[in-house]
Amino acid sequence: MNTQYCRRTDLLVGALSLALLCISLSPTQRADARGFAAHGANGRAGGFARNFQNGGQAAGFAGRYKNSAAAGFAGRGQWGSAVGGGVATPYGGGAFHRANLTGPNGGTFNTQGAGGYKTGVGAGRQGAFSGTTANGGSGSGTSGFKYNAQTGQGTQATSAQFTSASGKDYGGNETTTWTKGQGGSTALETDNHGSYDIDWAKGQKPVVTPMPTTVPVSTSPVSTSAGQ
Repeated sequence: MNTQYCRRTDLLVGALSLALLCISLSPTQRADARGFAAHGANGRAGGFARNFQNGGQAAGFAGRYKNSAAAGFAGRGQWGSAVGGGVATPYGGGAFHRANLTGPNGGTFNTQGAGGYKTGVGAGRQGAFSGTTANGGSGSGTSGFKYNAQTGQGTQATSAQFTSASGKDYGGNETTTWTKGQGGSTALETDNHGSYDIDWAKGQKPVVTPMPTTVPVSTSPVSTSAGQ
């Protein structure tokens, strides 16, 4: 790996992050907007920051150096806050996001996630969300995947559960495994619509197999005194 190239990429990301921080933290008592831009033979970078009269703030940046790039954003206001960013290079990269939001009528939504990849090695991601509605409903879920580029095998798992304002629960989960160039299979379980195994081998029509509902076996002791 070209360590000098990686150091230059790290310097780019660090410089852009520092510029974003300085701009976004600059004190101000009025609405204004600020920005910067620079470019050269091997890349370019730019960013902005804005302060709003209602107290909200937003800032972002983006930059590229040869075959590498980085970008990020951050904002906050009366409806909540959000932040995210990412970097991509020929050798690997990653990204993340986080948001905490409130609706005008009282609902909420929170989400966060992060992922990354390394060229020739693999990739992975994890994420989650939760929220409520103004009329009393709620929901939450998670998702993630892993991929091994050396074996061509990957797995993905997703789960979500919701409760309506009337108290009804619904949701389910899904687990998928696959191999590059061969296809894979999915196990799908739902709260109200059954469970299924789905085989989707490459070149074949997907085969859906309903799975029987598991009935818990009673562990209560059996009386032997009946009829006595």
